[in-house]
Amino acid sequence: MSESRERVHIEDSPKRVQTYFGGKLIADTKRLKLVWEGPYYPTYYFPREDVRMELLTANGHAQHTPSRGDAHYFAIKVGDREAKDAAWHYPESPVEELRNLIRFDWNAMDGWFEEDSPGQEETNRTGDAGRALPHALSRPRSLRSRERSARP
Repeated sequence: MSESRERVHIEDSPKRVQTYFGGKLIADTKRLKLVWEGPYYPTYYFPREDVRMELLTANGHAQHTPSRGDAHYFAIKVGDREAKDAAWHYPESPVEELRNLIRFDWNAMDGWFEEDSPGQEETNRTGDAGRALPHALSRPRSLRSRERSARP
């Protein structure tokens, strides 16, 4: 499925993606959306149902973008660690497909992991406008991890 509105393009991802903060799994999905928000690489958006919302707290911060609407921000708190404005969503976005998705600040999270869906063949497909997407993997791959204990 793909939807465009001005400079926003959305595609389904075939990969399972997980993100960690403070040694806890914050989000884990096989229904990831890749969202191009301009002439950049895609960003990961997780379905709200696949996010541990009990670890996110709305902080009242909002920011408007013409193409996506008002972003409402969350802090993530695990134990004594907290990351302010580490996640956000667009509950009233003009792009309907974004309304129930959560985006995380890449650098605020301790670890990112992706892996293939079962039975997926290795590919090197090209996304919108010729943007190359990463090779599919046969086992989990750490995209970025600050803490060795971030994933059990």
